Order: sequence, then C-alpha cells, then structure tokens
Amino acid sequence: MSSRGYISFVALIATTLALLLAPVTALAQEKKDDVYVRVNGTVDFAADESVDTLVAVNSEARVAGTVRDTLVIVNQTATVSGDVGRDAIVANGTLRLEPTSNIGGDVVLINGQLDQADGATIAGNVVERSGAMIGAEFNRATAAISFIAWLGMTLLFIVVALGWAAVGGRQLSDVAGLLGARPGLAALAAVIFWIVVPIVAVVVLFTVIGIPIGITLLLVVLPLLWGLGYVTTSTRLGFFLADLRHTTPNLAHPYLEAVLGVVIFQLIELIPIVGGIVVGLAGLFGAGAIVVNLWRRTGTPRNRLDVPALEATA
Repeated sequence: MSSRGYISFVALIATTLALLLAPVTALAQEKKDDVYVRVNGTVDFAADESVDTLVAVNSEARVAGTVRDTLVIVNQTATVSGDVGRDAIVANGTLRLEPTSNIGGDVVLINGQLDQADGATIAGNVVERSGAMIGAEFNRATAAISFIAWLGMTLLFIVVALGWAAVGGRQLSDVAGLLGARPGLAALAAVIFWIVVPIVAVVVLFTVIGIPIGITLLLVVLPLLWGLGYVTTSTRLGFFLADLRHTTPNLAHPYLEAVLGVVIFQLIELIPIVGGIVVGLAGLFGAGAIVVNLWRRTGTPRNRLDVPALEATA
C-alpha cells in the first residue's frame, strides 16, 4: 500500500473514531450542536459558535469558536483562533494556530504540518506520524493477528485429530493408510469431488428448494470435509515418520501420528505462498481418500488386496 493509501486509511479511521466517540448520535451539516462534518466545501465557525466534534475533509476550515471535543482535518488547511477541547488531528494537511488559539489535548500530524503562532497553546504533545510509520504499525498488527489466527487453527486441528484418534482411530488409520496404498485413486477422487460438488452446489442455488442444500454444501459439508481431509493427510505423514523411526504406530488410536503430522503441516503453512498451497492440497488430497473410503464401505465388500497397507499389516 502506498504512503497516500495509508494516509487515506488513517484519515478514515480518525474520522470514524471521531464520530463513534461523539457523546451523542446526531449527525448534521446544518445543525452545529453535536457533530459537524463537511466534505468538499468550507467551514467557518464564528466566535460565538460551538460544536462537539468537527470533521473537515477536503474542506478549508476557520475556527474562531469552540470545538469542545476533537478537530479532524483531512487534505486541507485549518486556521484556529478559538478553542479545541481535546485533540486536533491533521492528515495530509496544515493546522494554523493563531495567537489566541488553545488546544486542550494533542496535535496529531499524519503527514501534516503545524504553523503555531506565538501565544498559541497546546496542552498535550505534538505527535508526528508518517505514512511509512503507519504502514509499519499496520504490518505489525496484521502479523500479530495472522499469528493468533494460525495458532487458533493449529489448536483446533490438534483437538480434531485427538478426538478422531480417540473415537474412530481405526477408521482414521484406515483412511490414512489408503493414502499410502492408493494415492492415485485418492487424488482422482479428490479432483472429481472438488470439481463436481461445488458446481452442483452452485447450480441448485438457483432453485428455491435447492437453496438450503447448496448453502449447506458450500458452507458446511465442503469445509468440514476439507478439515477432516487435512487431519487424514497429517496422520498419513505421521505414519510415514513412524516408518522412518522404525516404530509401530498404534492403529487403534494414532494420537502421536495425527498430532505430529498436524504440527508439521501447520509449520509448513508459515512458509509464504508455498505453505498455503501445500496445506490446501493436503486437505483436498485427504478428502479424496475419505470419499474413496466411504464409497468402499457403502459399496461392495472389499477383498484382502483392497485393504490399505497399514490395516493389512495390523
């Protein structure tokens, strides 16, 4: 995002906060009792006029009266000879303080300028912020939110993996083993399923009776199946690591293999671009194995050759 983009973003946030923090909900450009907003015009407050919050966007402002709360100026110049009760926020503009002016809080300059005459008073501090600084803070906040989301999803998948291993560990081992025994079949099922089912879901949305079916498929069935498929592929990875260690996994309750695989895949997800692709494909691939397993269980009985390798050696 460019510096100008950050300035506009911060100006929007500042304007929104000024409106939300106003003590009343009234909003008008004509009545100057509570919040006064002006866009692409001029603002002229006489000495006997007052307002709680003043927001001027692309509008030159002259304030000889009183702003009891916050003054926000965006992309223009404000000349103050009266009083501002709290902060004055200037984004990409200029604040001129006459000798008789008084700012009761801080002056916040976001790529802005301050012209303070002798006699003008600022009770707080003059805080200067640049687009680069705001961008860095925004990036840090985004990174923190992303990490929290990643940690939450990791814990969620670990809980799902432990729950499946506890309640249906044999079934989880069966499906994970199928990924090793029949990877081509699982991949083919994944391709067919993830193409056909979304198309069907979208098509039925155009019918009245099919709307709840389509919504359920898109918002419930597909995400749920992808999540279970992700746990399945993770468990298969855990089995592979167990083979490397020459240890025998507990097929009835593969707690360690499921959790270990989930953690490894979640760490891979931290790799930019590539990690997201790998994790996405893992869920799709595992979902294909689940579809194949369900089809086999509801179809004709399997013979010994169709049993996944891990199950056959149990």
